[in-house]
Amino acid sequence: MNIDVCIVGAGAAGLMAAISSAQSGAKTVVVDSNPNPGRKLLKTGGGRCNITHAHSVDEFLNTCQPYSRFLRHCTHEFSPESLCDFFKAKGIALTTQEDGCVFPASNRASDILRVLVDTAKQGGVEFIGNCKIDAIEKKDTFFLLRSESKEIVAKTVVIATGGKSFSSTGSRGDGYKFAASFGHKIIPPKACLVRLISSDDWLQGKLSGVSLKDVEISFKLNNKKQSLRGAMVFTSNGIGGPVVLNVSREIVDELTSGSVELFIDTLVNFDENLLREEVVNRIRSNPKRELAGIFTGLLPKSLAVVICQLATRKKTLIANQLDKSSRNRLITLLKRLPISIINTRDIEEATVTRGGVSIKEINSKTMQSKIVDSLFFAGEVIDVDGPCGGYNLQIAFSTGMLAGSSAGQKSRSFEGNV
Repeated sequence: MNIDVCIVGAGAAGLMAAISSAQSGAKTVVVDSNPNPGRKLLKTGGGRCNITHAHSVDEFLNTCQPYSRFLRHCTHEFSPESLCDFFKAKGIALTTQEDGCVFPASNRASDILRVLVDTAKQGGVEFIGNCKIDAIEKKDTFFLLRSESKEIVAKTVVIATGGKSFSSTGSRGDGYKFAASFGHKIIPPKACLVRLISSDDWLQGKLSGVSLKDVEISFKLNNKKQSLRGAMVFTSNGIGGPVVLNVSREIVDELTSGSVELFIDTLVNFDENLLREEVVNRIRSNPKRELAGIFTGLLPKSLAVVICQLATRKKTLIANQLDKSSRNRLITLLKRLPISIINTRDIEEATVTRGGVSIKEINSKTMQSKIVDSLFFAGEVIDVDGPCGGYNLQIAFSTGMLAGSSAGQKSRSFEGNV
């Protein structure tokens, strides 16, 4: 089978690469190990598909540090606004939440996938499913892609195989193997945007499922204090939820060399002085009540019980028996509840993968390899990632659009057929 552009991987990046490749006039084929394209895409955003974030390009890039320099060109070429315009032109109504996350108004990831696949097919893209590529070789000026059932000869190749998270969707890290075979450096993959594991005894199994709608989590990196705010949930042995996933993105590299101490402000709408007054007033109003019970309406009961036990070092205590030193510890714990994080959950559970093909070896203006001519990369296989909120899908779409158009144009510059 002889073609201009072969795209390996039919996820968000691969599908957008196929669309832009076909638009350049290149004969394009997408190969995927799954029977149907977009398997992981259907799972994003809880099946709702948070396609992007309502940011200007500069805001988007600033949020995606430390990868903003590499992402600058592709994001300018295909911005969050451009992506929204693309889907609107295909008849997809979009809705933007207060936090800036953009979803299809239908809340169905399947609508996004349908548009991508239909647009690619209308452009003449051929899809080959159930075809796991085992090896990619460069033969003179062309590539030979081998699977158990077929061989594909292509002028250019786009590797868009994803990372290692959610391997059940086909993301098994094959792209790293292909890139390494051509001499590319692979930054070791780690779990990113993932739940965190704690070593603290007070947390183990006692608060599983307890959630807080608004907390601030602070921590130190390189002696600089950082903090993130949002919703969280306690798990059987740690913490999860949107703000925790974003915290994981900041500390995942630190965890390779030791634990990281986090501090949770459980009552962000109270400063310490106001909280102190609130606690004193509640004790005065409920002097004979169990101490944890005075926090009704402020904290989940089970969390209040744990924090009161940590502050007083007693299983139960009547409110008016709280001495001044214990009250001070209580206030401190409510505003700075310490949690020692020792690890992330497995990469299989991560939303995205940190690591992959080194960006130092990819031309950010084209997504072409700096090592192998006519070899391109797109999406999560590259060592770039962003926080929760549509950033990673935007990165996939932007890198995919640029890689596909660059590969298509490159293939059209070849003389004659494969």
